[in-house]
Amino acid sequence: MFQPSRLLRVSALLVPLLAVACAAQTPPPEEPLLADPPLSGESGIESSVAQTELSRGMAYYEEGKIAEAKEHFGKAIASAPKLADAHLYLGICNEQLGDKLGAEDAYKQALALDGKLGDAAQNLGAMLLEDPARLDEAVTILADGAKASPAHVGVLTNLAYAYARKKDLANAGPAFVAALAKADSPELRLAFAELLVAAGKDAEAAEHLKKALAATKDDVPMLATLARLLGEAKAYGDCVAAWDRAIKLKAEEAEFYVRRGVCRHELGDEPAARKDYEAAIAKNASFAAAHYYLGMSYASDKRRAQAMAELDKAKKFGEGTRFAELADKKLKELSRP
Repeated sequence: MFQPSRLLRVSALLVPLLAVACAAQTPPPEEPLLADPPLSGESGIESSVAQTELSRGMAYYEEGKIAEAKEHFGKAIASAPKLADAHLYLGICNEQLGDKLGAEDAYKQALALDGKLGDAAQNLGAMLLEDPARLDEAVTILADGAKASPAHVGVLTNLAYAYARKKDLANAGPAFVAALAKADSPELRLAFAELLVAAGKDAEAAEHLKKALAATKDDVPMLATLARLLGEAKAYGDCVAAWDRAIKLKAEEAEFYVRRGVCRHELGDEPAARKDYEAAIAKNASFAAAHYYLGMSYASDKRRAQAMAELDKAKKFGEGTRFAELADKKLKELSRP
């Protein structure tokens, strides 16, 4: 079975608010940049030192020197404790260095200083959604972040995921809609569709899955996941179309043929379904699922001997699995006079 899509999170250092930091490619000169404007609540000297350290930290970060970057962000905070950006960047460095507690504390400090710092809410929310998830905390942080920064795509996206993890469709729906309005993506629509399928809203889920399928290129795992969910949403024609694309890219995968065959069966096209089961067996002669479905297909045509032969193989190759149990049950049924 295919795994559900993972949580999307962006922990990369985002575009800095200070132009001098954005432009830096190598560590800046050691002397303070006295021309920089003072930071809020700090003296001119303190603010210039903080600006310099922030710029140095950014430069080191861009070179992939995370420990050195962290040191300079720490110095910026020591000079200007209310500089929210420095706390944010310190949090990102801590997270990349594996210091999750330090990262969480830094993100919280950044948000305490500037509640509109959506980047901090986004990353902190993402951390809280990691297993073992702290869903209530994540929702609180991200909901506050969405109120303060209603256009921040990362916050809206993670808020939607947080509600989805809580299986709170009433709040997840509006959050997904808001996130999609800002930045549509197949992954986001897939996550929304998974929640809708689980809630029994198949038609609504299918619409999102179709749009995600149209926007997905040659990504086999994504195509396979969409195809599976389209089947669960009873959009069987689109399910077949999605499996067509996946099989074209990865023709050796026996499971793909079985799954396409099941959707063709649901469409009433039994000959095509049977060809898919046979194709799966040609790819993997010991694939229990393919033998089971082929046996069931023969049974539906009253071809008892062929059905029993395939079901017997399903029982043999699928020993200890659900398919073996199902095959055994059907064999006993067919054995009755």
